[in-house]
Amino acid sequence: MRPGIVLSAAVAQRPFVGGHTWAILQYLLGFRDLGYDVVLVDRLEPEMCRDAAGEHCPVERSVNVAYLAEVMRRFDLGDSWAVLVPGREPLGLSRQKLERRAGAAALLLNVMGYLDDEKLLAAVP
Repeated sequence: MRPGIVLSAAVAQRPFVGGHTWAILQYLLGFRDLGYDVVLVDRLEPEMCRDAAGEHCPVERSVNVAYLAEVMRRFDLGDSWAVLVPGREPLGLSRQKLERRAGAAALLLNVMGYLDDEKLLAAVP
């Protein structure tokens, strides 16, 4: 099993902002090229979520999540992301899989202290 890296940062919060996406994606792709098993942990509050018309919508139907899923799929990282949403199961990776990957990680790169989930923070050795 390859060593893992958990990167916690916002991509879904800023859909279609290419420069912001690349600032995060460069870490994921670079670490993957170095042989690490990477995972992105993002976070959304329900009120942040919008549909294609700009109207508020449920998280799972939002352009926020669709954008993140498409970016990750496009770079062959489709099984390497999770979006934390307060009070519910994450989107993308399940909580169980996310905790397992965090527990096997060699590094947590928590961009600007973005990840505040105590259980995930404690899981990374």
